Amino acid sequence: MTTKATTRSLVQLACAVSLAGGLYGCGGGGGGGGNATGDVVSSSPTLAITSQNSDAVGHFAAVAALGLQMSWGSSNSVSLTGGLARSAAPGSRFALLQALHARFSNADGSRSQSLQVLESGEVPCSNAGGTMSITIDDADNNGAETPGDVETAVFKNCMLAPNETYDGTMRLDVADVTDASITYNVTLTQFSYGTPNHSLTFNGSYVAQESLADPVLTTTLTANGAVTIAVATHAPYSDTLTLANGFVVREQMDYGARRAALSVAGRVESASVGGSVDISAANLTTSTAAIGMYPDNGVLHVKGKVGALSITALSSASVCLDTDSNDDGLIESSKTQSWDWLL
Repeated sequence: MTTKATTRSLVQLACAVSLAGGLYGCGGGGGGGGNATGDVVSSSPTLAITSQNSDAVGHFAAVAALGLQMSWGSSNSVSLTGGLARSAAPGSRFALLQALHARFSNADGSRSQSLQVLESGEVPCSNAGGTMSITIDDADNNGAETPGDVETAVFKNCMLAPNETYDGTMRLDVADVTDASITYNVTLTQFSYGTPNHSLTFNGSYVAQESLADPVLTTTLTANGAVTIAVATHAPYSDTLTLANGFVVREQMDYGARRAALSVAGRVESASVGGSVDISAANLTTSTAAIGMYPDNGVLHVKGKVGALSITALSSASVCLDTDSNDDGLIESSKTQSWDWLL
C-alpha cells in the first residue's frame, strides 16, 4: 500500500513456461498446497481456490498477512504513504502510542511531561487537521508502564502524516513488563487508517508482545477472538475479512543486518468470496533500509478446501500469484502484478 518508495529493479521472470504438460509459475515451481508453518487449526478451510477467484483470494490473503501490523504501527509495518510507521525509532517497544508519546516528550526522551500533556485530553494532530485524545490510567501512579495500566487513544479525522488519516479508538491494557519486553492486550473499535487510495477499518482484540534482544526487535501479534478488517483499495477491491482466534503475525527487525523477517499463520474468512482459507509464511523479508516497503523476498502460502495459491515476492514492487486449483502440484495459472495492485 505504500506510495512513497525507493525505486527497485523489477525481477524479470517468465510467469508461464509450459513443461511436461503443466505450467511452472514465476515462483519457481509447483508446490501446490505447501504450508510454511504447518497446519494452524484442526478443521478445514471452506473455500475452493480456482483460477477464477485467485485474484480475490490474493487480495484478501495479503491484507490478512500485513493488516495487523498496520493497526499496531510496527516500526516496519507497511505504511500507505510511508509516514507514521517510518517515524518509530528502531527498538521502540511502544509502537503506535510510543510514536504519539514522542510528539510530547522532553528533549531527553523522558515522559514525565508527555504524560501530563496527554492526560489533558484532546489535542490537534498536526497542521493538517483532526484531533486525538489520549488518556493514560496509571493504576499504580508510578509514571511508568506497568501491569494494570490502561492507555486509550481516540482519533477524529486525525492526520499524523500527509494523506494519512486515523479515526476510531485503540485501547492498550498493559499485561506484562520486563526489562526486555512488554505485552499489551489491544482492543480496536472502529479503528481506521486511510489514504486517498486505501482504507482499513479494524474491530476486535489481539495480544501484542514486543521484546528486544539488541539488535533484534521481535513483535508478535495474536488475535484474541475474531478480528475483522474492512478494506477498500483503488484496484478496485473491497472486502471484510475475519481473522480467526489465534491468528498470529511475528516480525523480527534485525537492525544489525538491516533486514526484517515476517512469519504468519492462521485462518482468514472473506465475506466477498464467501469462504475461509489458511495462510502461512515462514520468512517474508524486507530491507530495513526501506522501512515501510513491501516484502522483497519470500512466499505467502494460501491453502483452501481444495486448491492452493502461492504469492511470491519478486521485489518490493512486484509479486507473482501461482494457482494450483486441483492440488496436483502443477500451476494452472500464473501472473505477475504490483504490490500496489495486490493491496
